[in-house]
Amino acid sequence: MAQSCKVLLIEDDDQDVLYFHETAKDVEAFDVTVTRVKQLEDGFEEVKTGTFDVIFLDLGLQMNPPAETMLQMFGSAGEIPVVVYTNSDAPELKEAASNLRFFDYVLKDQLTPAKFQDVIERALSTKKEKQAPESDASVS
Repeated sequence: MAQSCKVLLIEDDDQDVLYFHETAKDVEAFDVTVTRVKQLEDGFEEVKTGTFDVIFLDLGLQMNPPAETMLQMFGSAGEIPVVVYTNSDAPELKEAASNLRFFDYVLKDQLTPAKFQDVIERALSTKKEKQAPESDASVS
């Protein structure tokens, strides 16, 4: 039985959403459930009310500059790994995402089932590590 993974997709382009869903269906190791919102503000609400394993964030939302979109999500995602999901391979955006410690930077046309699975595996591992209680290293 495949492990479940809840994904929040913040994406306003219907064609990109269709491709995302098709790719998610082809990830065999996980049962991927995708919740899609079109606007960043709706994404913030979903983060408050839902339990997600990973967030995929489109940088071309609304009229916000990509850097502003990243900054706003950075302050709202909490411990949920956020993947920048974009058509832009601009070095300055990659650098900004790295500086803000986004989980990954994935170009839309390079999202394959194997890449999707890799992102999910790493996100779940990271989430598990953050939730694990710290062991007591002291010896009595």
